Amino acid sequence: AAADTGAAADTGAAADTGTVADTGAAADTGAAADTGAAADTGTVADTGTVTDTGTVADTGTMSDTATTPDAGAPMLTPATALKAGELVITEVMADPNAVGDDVGEWFEVFNATTMDIDLNGLIILDKYDKPFTVKSGAAIVLKAGEYGVIGVNVDKTKNGGVDLLAAYGKAIKLTNSDGKITLKADANTVIDTIAYADQKDGWPNILKGHSHQLVSTSTDATKNDKGEEWCVSQGLYGAGDFGSPGKANPVCPADMDKDGIPDDKDNCKEVSNGSQYDEDADGVGNGCDNCPKISNKDQKDSDTDGTGDACPPPVCGDKKVEAPEECDDGNTKDGDGCSATCKKEAPAGLKAGDLVITEIHIDPNAVGDNLGEFIELYNPTDKDKPLSGLTIKRKKKPADATWSQHKIVTTAVVKAKSYALLAVSDDKSKNGGLTVDYKYGGISLGNSGSVIAIFAGDVVVDKIGYGGSGAGFPTNTDPKFPVYKNGASIQLSAGKLNHKDNDTSSNWCQSTKEIQAGGDKGSPGAANEVCK
Repeated sequence: AAADTGAAADTGAAADTGTVADTGAAADTGAAADTGAAADTGTVADTGTVTDTGTVADTGTMSDTATTPDAGAPMLTPATALKAGELVITEVMADPNAVGDDVGEWFEVFNATTMDIDLNGLIILDKYDKPFTVKSGAAIVLKAGEYGVIGVNVDKTKNGGVDLLAAYGKAIKLTNSDGKITLKADANTVIDTIAYADQKDGWPNILKGHSHQLVSTSTDATKNDKGEEWCVSQGLYGAGDFGSPGKANPVCPADMDKDGIPDDKDNCKEVSNGSQYDEDADGVGNGCDNCPKISNKDQKDSDTDGTGDACPPPVCGDKKVEAPEECDDGNTKDGDGCSATCKKEAPAGLKAGDLVITEIHIDPNAVGDNLGEFIELYNPTDKDKPLSGLTIKRKKKPADATWSQHKIVTTAVVKAKSYALLAVSDDKSKNGGLTVDYKYGGISLGNSGSVIAIFAGDVVVDKIGYGGSGAGFPTNTDPKFPVYKNGASIQLSAGKLNHKDNDTSSNWCQSTKEIQAGGDKGSPGAANEVCK
């Protein structure tokens, strides 16, 4: 019977004569787990399975041999993880000369950490708080303890010869006066910030073609807040401007007047004179020459009147203001703002409250501070009041002993029940559309807190003090006073136009009407709004 003589089960069952399990089962010699299922079909396991000679897993997967952690390559710290002080602003080129501002502005940062930093994600803001976030398809590496430059244009052939790590294009503007740069890791974390200025708060003069550099020993995010820790660069780079972009700053030379000219080259060491103008070519700059039109190197002044012996005496009444004259209105009469001896006069009979400060623009947005700042005066009396002889004064804190000041010389008056506008620029095409009654100089209005006053001789005609955003000044400088916002001036409410009501912060508010279309807001030289 077939069952007795040749049943498949007895003579040729795969299990008895040659099962895969006996001769080359994957489990014994070359299971798919080891080689990739090759072991079952060709006894690869006996002669040299892939597993035995070198599977990818055994010989060098990417994870075993070449990852950054295994190989020992340095870790990159993302800019978004930085803390205060870990990047330090060390140099600023706000006003290049070899190329235009629109391609040549830049600032330098120092990596104060022991880790390399990827600058991607770094947030940069200028004085107008316009944010720009550094972003690239690849890591932007600033190595530990090294310097890097961020600027307008990455093209060295156009930017004055500077190697940039990143470019911000037109998103950021480095202004030539009262500038500001802030670096942030995120919306709430400030890494570093500086508020650089032109001849203010200890900052050196901004000299065209020269960067501002932090003292080489002060690469610290606290020290770089102080103007005295900065100087004007003197070393050439690239296309011919002065600075040290991407490198440690050299030692700052002595510069007593902070005008950017080192003392050993300055023809007027104690008076700022960046132009070094020397009309009589006697080696003494006009800024400190006691006889600027006649050569007198010895500067001899026998009667110590401020005019050198070499100079002829001035003639009062010839409409030429010559030292020691303070004014010269073309006559020798007293009582018209310029005395018979050409000395400035205080307006006769002016008393406290005869003029009232009713509006100030401390931080314009449409134009620079050096063009758009203004002070508005109101005459609440029934008689016109002269401006000539008045002194505009400003100091940062009530306790400060020193005022910055400007003495007014003009024939203009403040008409009865009307306004007059005093401004830093009288060019309507540049000052934001202001129609100005008198242009003053030498005073910059503080953005965070100041005392502003109008004096007639020793008489305080009016004075206001504002503390900005919580500056905490006492009594006459109220910390609740409104502050600059979106290019708006600060105005005294209509109906409160007197020298007592303007001492109260709640009587002030931000202006809402545009000075000109698309410009700042305010009512300069015109009736104020009612504050709500």
